[in-house]
Amino acid sequence: MSNNKLRSLYTRVLPNETAALFFYASLAVCIAVWNVNVFINDEVTLAAELYNLGRGTLWIQTLPTKLYEGLSFGASAPILGFPFQGHTYGFYTDAIPVFASPFYAFIYLISVTVGIRLFFAALWSFSVFMVSSLLGRRWDRPRLGRGLGAFVALTLFIINVYIGTRLPPLVFDQWGALMAIQLFNILATAAIVLLSLRIFTRYFADDRVAAFGAAFILIATPLTFWAVSAKDHTASILLITASVWSLYTYLLDGKQRYRYLSYIFVGLCFWVRVFDAIPLLLAIILTDLLTSTARIKAVITGAATVLLGMIPYFINNYLLFNNPFLSPVYLSALVNSNQASPSNSTTGSALLSAIKILSTFFLQTLNLQTAPSWPQNLYHVLFYVDMPVTLSVFQICPLLIIPLFAAVPYVVRTLQRLRAGSAHLRIERSRAVAVTFFICIVGNLVLYAPFGVNQGFGLDMRYFLPLYIPLLFFTLASIREVLVQASHIKQAFAAAWIVLSGAVLGYAALLAPAVSALIGAFSFSLIRTLGVVVAATMAFFVPYFVGYRKRLKDLAILVGFATFVSSYWLFIACMIWQKTPIGVPRPGMMLPVMEIVHRVIMSAIAS
Repeated sequence: MSNNKLRSLYTRVLPNETAALFFYASLAVCIAVWNVNVFINDEVTLAAELYNLGRGTLWIQTLPTKLYEGLSFGASAPILGFPFQGHTYGFYTDAIPVFASPFYAFIYLISVTVGIRLFFAALWSFSVFMVSSLLGRRWDRPRLGRGLGAFVALTLFIINVYIGTRLPPLVFDQWGALMAIQLFNILATAAIVLLSLRIFTRYFADDRVAAFGAAFILIATPLTFWAVSAKDHTASILLITASVWSLYTYLLDGKQRYRYLSYIFVGLCFWVRVFDAIPLLLAIILTDLLTSTARIKAVITGAATVLLGMIPYFINNYLLFNNPFLSPVYLSALVNSNQASPSNSTTGSALLSAIKILSTFFLQTLNLQTAPSWPQNLYHVLFYVDMPVTLSVFQICPLLIIPLFAAVPYVVRTLQRLRAGSAHLRIERSRAVAVTFFICIVGNLVLYAPFGVNQGFGLDMRYFLPLYIPLLFFTLASIREVLVQASHIKQAFAAAWIVLSGAVLGYAALLAPAVSALIGAFSFSLIRTLGVVVAATMAFFVPYFVGYRKRLKDLAILVGFATFVSSYWLFIACMIWQKTPIGVPRPGMMLPVMEIVHRVIMSAIAS
């Protein structure tokens, strides 16, 4: 490929310095907190599927030894699999293994040439240099940015190389499959940040508001926490964000290819996570219908394009079970129902039985007997979860609670206008993305809130990850007057991050041994404290949004404080919290210097 084509491709992906800044910042943050570890059965299953796919089999035939060594969760198996026609299959489709296959090959080439640790240490240092250089340009200090970035990047690279020679090497056959999925998830997170940045920039027409939103996604939402896992949620969020961006681009530019691309992403989302795709499909099709003049044609072409996007899903099913409609999701539902093993069933009967089980499962959640528990479930999802390792949406991101209060005066004014006959229910194309995000929020809450609320998934409930970007969108719409007050918000964030850096470094260097005896109880009480913080934050936000908003400086401080709380817990969770209760010695952090920091902190806590 010629230099001109490479330059053209680069500018398409990163059209400006802001996009480039957030791309390299995504790599710098994610690689820094990247754990090479087995977290739970989901990662074992997906990594095993990729491991066997790389050896030409679509079922799980062999496992890398390190993936399940010492793994023990009571009666659960090392993998989430089931027998069918003489083979063992994972509960997941092969979407994630297929997406991660190029990275699997790439990591193999790296392992036999420069070495895994050395390469990613170099990539991390280069990303740190680019972030410093681009920030220098943004703040009119280009020489200072380049010089400081080069010094810091070179220093970090030398330290990583020195420490890396004294750590156990990363063996490709043991960790390659897991790392390939994690690397795909990290790059998918960078793409999510860039697509969100484009949506925010076009909607708010303000680079500062959009940049704040992109930074918040990266440093203050659980998306980064799950990016360094090997689960399938990050790929689902990527397809959701790409679909919304494509439809919004079509509505603004009028180019039909983006509309079709949006529906193709919906079809691919069915391949990754069926139950994430359902709310997305509803949001895209309803937004399309509300902004379209030829609605019957829109439904037909939309349905046809979704089916086109589902072709990989059908092919995958056919290659697995000789039936394009028989998915591992159906068969896993059959197994979970405690019925007889599907290995003795035909594909047709297994499919019909599984569909019946799934439909019964969802209809049971909608009956009148369970309806009274919905408000309590929604409360736990959004406001407070009394569990040691799980946080609700607003506990981990207090700032996102703002739209609940900002919407009150808006709804009141809209109802008054409707009553007076001076308002009309119509959607402008330039504002239609708000409808898409709103339907996504409602759809995910309706679909997932009845189940899974009482399960602990570490840091938050991962099934509700699709809520964070839509909620952030409405948060930005509510506080953009604050965010454009550059001096106020910079002062608030500067103070918060100085406190954060000092607290983390001081704890790691001085205080960890002294408070190690209190950590067990302290971690749980901190989660309770976050509930109090959220309640206090709500009490402060209400006067601004239900009554009046005048003192923007005070509100800017609240915004900075809420962002600080979210980012603090994100990094603490990534760096310190154990992902699995396994005592088998294995690699921890990807970077040698971060691995040493992680070991020092964990040993201080355990002592």
